[in-house]
Amino acid sequence: MAQAALVEMQIKEGQTLIERLTHEGIEVTAAAWIKESESGDWYFYLATPLVSEGGATKAAYRRVNAVIREMEKEGFGMDPFEQKVIGPHNPIARDMVAHRGRLTRTPKRFWGSRLGNLAIEEAYIYPPPPATPEELAGIQLWECGRIELRPGIGPAGLCRVVVIDLQTQTVVQRRTYRGTMANPQSLVDGQLEVTWAEGGAVRIIGAAAAQRWRWSQPRGNWEEGGQPPDEVLQAIFTAMG
Repeated sequence: MAQAALVEMQIKEGQTLIERLTHEGIEVTAAAWIKESESGDWYFYLATPLVSEGGATKAAYRRVNAVIREMEKEGFGMDPFEQKVIGPHNPIARDMVAHRGRLTRTPKRFWGSRLGNLAIEEAYIYPPPPATPEELAGIQLWECGRIELRPGIGPAGLCRVVVIDLQTQTVVQRRTYRGTMANPQSLVDGQLEVTWAEGGAVRIIGAAAAQRWRWSQPRGNWEEGGQPPDEVLQAIFTAMG
């Protein structure tokens, strides 16, 4: 890619490709636009288990490029030669996971000088893809402004809930619901309830009265309770893997 800066359209194309691959059943472990120091060019790095542990990429390129060719018929503009596939255990992929945003739906700009063993000038690292097609559909609706979203309430789609034990940093319960949650359960001391609504909104509630936080994805900030303590966020990230 010859241009000096990554344009908004390419950021969107990267997200579109991630979503399409996920829809086609191709797991995406991590993804990023990376400007390599040696060439000065931007490449879309895609980490997927289709790449063998030994690093063989032929099967991965075959599957991914087949999807891209179908997308080109719909006006998709990413050049297949702009993307590089790597395995989840590649040091570059591991660093992409370590530095990507968690409570966001947009790529995180990374200014470090290296990802794994690759010297870079900058990168845009994408957040984890939705876990299910239903979540993906909900996010697409939210981005188009077609539904009103409020933390904990999913009028048109699926909400995910986990209960986390702060001491052990493990998930002790998982639930999903639509609309209003049926039979909400009380928390015991040391537990957190984390709810993901459509569009990336997050609500965190603890057993104590002061343990209540709400993240607004449209505004990109914590709208209730301020930012949770680091130990709370770390417990959530650890429990969710």
